[in-house]
Amino acid sequence: LVVWPNLAAGIVLATTALVSGPTAFVILVAAAYLVGVPTRLTEMSLYRIFYPVTHRALAVGWLKGISFVSGIFATLLGTWLIDSKNASHGILYVLVGLLMICSAWWYGKVPISSRHNKPPQVSMSFFRAGIQNLKKVTEDRSFVLYQGAFFFTGFGNFMSMVLVAEVMREHLNAPVWAMGFAVAVLPQILQPIASPLWGHFLDRVNPMQGRAVFSLLMAIVNGLYCYGGIHLVLWPFLVGSLLQGITQSGNQIIWTTGSLYFARAQQVLLYNSVHVALTGFRGLIAPLVGAWLFASVGLGSWIFGISSLLGVIGLIAMIRLARTHTGAQLY
Repeated sequence: LVVWPNLAAGIVLATTALVSGPTAFVILVAAAYLVGVPTRLTEMSLYRIFYPVTHRALAVGWLKGISFVSGIFATLLGTWLIDSKNASHGILYVLVGLLMICSAWWYGKVPISSRHNKPPQVSMSFFRAGIQNLKKVTEDRSFVLYQGAFFFTGFGNFMSMVLVAEVMREHLNAPVWAMGFAVAVLPQILQPIASPLWGHFLDRVNPMQGRAVFSLLMAIVNGLYCYGGIHLVLWPFLVGSLLQGITQSGNQIIWTTGSLYFARAQQVLLYNSVHVALTGFRGLIAPLVGAWLFASVGLGSWIFGISSLLGVIGLIAMIRLARTHTGAQLY
């Protein structure tokens, strides 16, 4: 579930250099994301196997920090190649494809105990197994409530984050340096720094308590954006971006490891597939809703206020859930 999807995604990305036209390019890049989904679903299973529960979030925090740093350098390198060397985008995608193929080879070298390496024995049809698995998830009241509470803050964040640059540019007429600082520089610098620190904290609380903290912080961030957009002042966007950069890496860790609190060993992929699917739904629908409310309905910067309110609802829901429910706790 890691090796073959990485290999397939790498080959698909490498073939972008052989096609021309935006349609073929979009189809291939979308296909690469789709065939890479099993890798994302397997993340939590690998973390459960490799890292002890007492230090799991810290280990994931360091991994996320490394990925943030490598992402920064990769983005800068790609931009430099295209802008300074007049390189075709195809060269970059071939390079990324080759790197993914190499990563598949390295993943294949990772030793896994034989007790973790046995595929489950399934004697029923794919459709029937899917229905049965969905029934198992919906019967887990704690997990369903956790995903519901997760939904509010996540929907608010997806709904408004795409509008930060728009408001800064169109409403505040912010200088380029301020926009770059708020949208790109601060988050990218702070995420790898804060990631191990959040990991250390999250090893000492359950996912509901951790998500409650992040819901509060994101409610404050969106509140700052709302104030800055309504009163046409720049500093709330810079302060909000600073706080978001500190918060985002912790959100990534809790997003990756949270379902392990509820899923038993044989259910990790099942629970994570539901979690990823709901995140994809939010990522697809929420920005469209936000853009519609922002422009067509005319809410303007009040859209950040709605996101802040959703964060408060998520905060309250997570606090109540943490007091009344516990998960499988078999990390």
